[in-house]
Amino acid sequence: MLRSRLSACVRRFSAKSLSVVIVWGNGSVGQLGLGPFEVSGMTRKYEELGPRVLQSFLDMQVNVTKLALGQEHSAAVDDAGKIYVWGRGEKGQLGLGDKTLQVDSPTLLESLSEVEIVDISCGTQHTAAVDKQGRVFTWGFGGSAMSDNALGLGPSTGKNQMTPALVETFIDDGCPIASVDCGDAHTVALSVDGEVWTWGRGDNGRLGNGELISLEYPEPMEFFDKVNIIQVAAGRSFTLALREDGRVFGWGKNNHFQLGSEGGGMVVDMNTMESFPVEITGFNGERIVKIASGKEHGAAISESGRLFIWGSNLWVQPREITALKHKKVIDVSCGDRSTLVIADDGTAFTFGKRGMGSSNYLGHYDTQPQAQPKQLDALSQAFVMSGACGGHHMGVLARAHTIAADKDFSLRE
Repeated sequence: MLRSRLSACVRRFSAKSLSVVIVWGNGSVGQLGLGPFEVSGMTRKYEELGPRVLQSFLDMQVNVTKLALGQEHSAAVDDAGKIYVWGRGEKGQLGLGDKTLQVDSPTLLESLSEVEIVDISCGTQHTAAVDKQGRVFTWGFGGSAMSDNALGLGPSTGKNQMTPALVETFIDDGCPIASVDCGDAHTVALSVDGEVWTWGRGDNGRLGNGELISLEYPEPMEFFDKVNIIQVAAGRSFTLALREDGRVFGWGKNNHFQLGSEGGGMVVDMNTMESFPVEITGFNGERIVKIASGKEHGAAISESGRLFIWGSNLWVQPREITALKHKKVIDVSCGDRSTLVIADDGTAFTFGKRGMGSSNYLGHYDTQPQAQPKQLDALSQAFVMSGACGGHHMGVLARAHTIAADKDFSLRE
């Protein structure tokens, strides 16, 4: 292992008010976007255990406004609404065409360069984006005999969608979409009128329509017909929704308490699920303003900036993270048993536990689990604005003029 800290090599980026993308974690298939890398041994493992500036965007003078991380691929949207993608692409999840199996640096998705993208989400093997007109585009895994696709383009044919395709259902129904979120094998969209649409695999009740069948095309959820939803968050096999009045609902798999209620346990019942939305309570009277979903856990931020976590076989109901009570939390992202938190003063924290056969990538230059939020010391001089979690990698957006950290501060194996 080689650990280097070249503190004398300080860069300050102020030529243009650019955001800075900072990443860390598993980069074995290019999902960190740090460029070509050398790997050794049978495992072909490459990782960054501490934050690294993604230099490509600064070199291109690209101002990133949205970062989305999937299982093994990543995407970003800039202030002009252009999409950049990197990481694994063999199932078409990068949208770059048939011959693109892996990309090690952010690459412009030229096929959507003529539209202005306002939201993007990366799932396990698919990606979805929304443009300024409210149209939805999807690309990636096209399904197989064992698994249906989550693209909303029609029946699974076994052929992957290697470039972005328009989801025509919303055009036909005259329903503009505001945001979209991708789960493992399902997708959920929120219309500008607060209507929730779901499609993809239906097992475990993840589509919230009371059935377990897959949907080839998007369909609206009747459960929320008379209420206004302001945010949706798709986990691996479950989904959360936030009502305008601050109430939180969840549906889908509940074998690890990811719906904030009884059903999981140390003896896992794989059939534990809710096919209709159920309300998640236990927020101590706090009004919730933001939600997030991970592989097996959920998170919520209250109006006063308090953070609540549930699931992952740790907490049956939402539990306030009192270690952050002295901070006002403004953003939270959930990954594979890991959580990334941003406070209003620009500080960033991570915590989480190790999964079976996997390492933690929490940005603290080790692979140890963290039971409580720990501040990312390497970013102590940066003002972090937002964050994102992938399968085994994380990233944040920081204000460029606050960065005074060595981009080569890394730990390689």
